[in-house]
Amino acid sequence: MNVHLNPIVWRELKINLLNIGRLITTFLVPIFTLIFFGFMFAKNIGIIPYENIWIRYDQFFLPGILTLQIFMYFSNTFSHVRLDREKRVVALIITSKTSIDSYFLGKIIANTFIMILKICLLIFIGHLLVGIAIPFRLINMFTILISVILGTVIWVSFGFTCGVFINREDIRDIIFSLLTFPLTFASSIYYNINLGPAWIRVISSFNPLTYICNLMRKGFFLEKVYLLNKDLMTLLFFALFSFILAYVSSRRLSL
Repeated sequence: MNVHLNPIVWRELKINLLNIGRLITTFLVPIFTLIFFGFMFAKNIGIIPYENIWIRYDQFFLPGILTLQIFMYFSNTFSHVRLDREKRVVALIITSKTSIDSYFLGKIIANTFIMILKICLLIFIGHLLVGIAIPFRLINMFTILISVILGTVIWVSFGFTCGVFINREDIRDIIFSLLTFPLTFASSIYYNINLGPAWIRVISSFNPLTYICNLMRKGFFLEKVYLLNKDLMTLLFFALFSFILAYVSSRRLSL
C-alpha cells in the first residue's frame, strides 16, 4: 500500500473549510435544523421515552442531527468521487506519487476531522440553547467519538464504492431518492424506533444509521455505558465491511 496522505487531506480540508458555501452547509445548516426543527417538534411532542428514562425531544433529537450529518458523507463522497473521475483528477492521482490508497484514506481522515469539529460545535450550541448536559465522563465521550469515527468510515466508504461504479447522473439521483429518505426514517434518528411497528424495527436492524444514533445517545444520556455493547459491535462490522468493499472497489479506478 503506497500512501501519501498529506496532499489528499489538505485538498479535502481546503474544499470544505475554505469555501464559504461549504462552510455554511457544513456548520450553519445543522444549527438551524436544531433550532427550528428540534424546537418546534419539542413544543408538539414534549418528552420521549428512551432506555427507561424520559428525555425532552429537543435533547433527544440532537444525536439524530449529528447522525444525519454523518449520513451526508454518503451523498457527498459519492458525488465527489464521480466528479473527480469525470474531471480526470483520479487519473492525475494515479500518475503521481499520491496513490489511490491515499485518495481513499485521505477522504476518511479529513472528513472524520471535519465531523468532529461539527459535532463539538453542535454539542456546544445544544448545551447553550436546550440545556443538554455535556457528558464529561471519559467513557461517554469515547462512546460519542467512536460512533462518529465508525459512522464516517461507513458512509464515506459506501459513497466511495458507489462513486467508483456509477457514472450516470440519473442513476445517482435514483439511488439518492431510493436510499436517503427510507434509510433516514427507518432508523432511530427522529424517534424511538422501539416504539414503532415490528416491520419497521426489522428494517431498522439492518440500517447502520440506527446503530450510530443509538450508540451516540448512550454516550449522551446514560450514566453507565458498557464498552462492549450490541450497537458498537454491529457498527464495527459495518465499518469493516464497508471499508473492505471500498478498498477492493478502488482497484477498479484506472486511467
